[in-house]
Amino acid sequence: MVMNAIFNLLASRCDDAGFTHADRDDINKWARERGLSLPDFLDRIGFEIADRYQAGQHTFQFCDSLVNDLWCALIELVVKNDDLRWPDDFYEVYEAFDAGEFHRLPDKSDDPESDFTKPLVAAFLARKADRL
Repeated sequence: MVMNAIFNLLASRCDDAGFTHADRDDINKWARERGLSLPDFLDRIGFEIADRYQAGQHTFQFCDSLVNDLWCALIELVVKNDDLRWPDDFYEVYEAFDAGEFHRLPDKSDDPESDFTKPLVAAFLARKADRL
């Protein structure tokens, strides 16, 4: 896949808890190397994150930390450029992982990843498959 080099680099950056890190310079470089605008790159990598997560290639921690870094880069760009096309696919993936970050029950007996992230990612990928 086209994104393998990026995911290999990100995997090499994982900390002991499984979180990875990408900064604004990384994201801009990756988009530029692929000849994509940042919104187009975010949509594509968002799909890759969802697909790799669902396939069990990457953990929730890895994917969640990555979408959070990508989100920060997007917000920074939007602040500077208010006519930017919003990356809807990426946003949907971001929301799926964001939903898995916190418990809804006071005793924390729920499983936000299973209850929210997994079904939201599956629904996203199913809709994407219908468009292909």
